[in-house]
Amino acid sequence: MYYLSTGVYRRTFIAIRTNGSVGDLSPFPYMAVLLNCAVWLLYGLVHPSSTVVIIIVSGIGVVIELAYMAVFVCYSAGVVRRNVLLLLGSELIFVGLVAALVRTLVHSQEDKSTALGIVGVCTSILMYVSPVSTVVRRSISPSLLYMFMQHTHVCYILQKDLILSIYMIY
Repeated sequence: MYYLSTGVYRRTFIAIRTNGSVGDLSPFPYMAVLLNCAVWLLYGLVHPSSTVVIIIVSGIGVVIELAYMAVFVCYSAGVVRRNVLLLLGSELIFVGLVAALVRTLVHSQEDKSTALGIVGVCTSILMYVSPVSTVVRRSISPSLLYMFMQHTHVCYILQKDLILSIYMIY
C-alpha cells in the first residue's frame, strides 16, 4: 500500500494517460523500485526467520511496479519502448542470476540471507540515486512541480528502506 499511498505515481500516470505519451519522463526510477522490490522479495523468501510482512510488502511492490511499467511501455514510443523492454528483461535476468548464484554458491541459510541483504542494500542505493538523478536533470528546467513530486517520492523510499534495513540488521 506504500506504493499507492504517495499519490506521486497516480498523478504521473494520470498525466501520461491524459497526454497519451510518456513525454520525456525517465523510466529508471520505476525500474529501480521494481528491481529493489524483487531483491527484497528474494530476501524475504530466503531469510529463515522472515516474517510474512517482508514477503507481502515486497510482493505487492513488484506487482504494482509491473503495472506501472506496463503503463509506461504502452504509452511510450518505439525506441523508448524497446529500450525499456530490454532493461526490464535485463532486470529479470539479474534477479534470476542473483537467486541462482545465492542458491548454488552459498550454503548456509545465514550466509544466503546476508548475501541477499547486501544485494538488497545495493539496489536500495540504486533506487535512491535514480529519482535524485531525475530531480537534478529536472532542476535545470522550470518544472518545479515535477521536482517536488520526485523529492516526495525519494523521502517515502528512504523511509521504507531504512525500516527494512534496520529490520535486516536485527
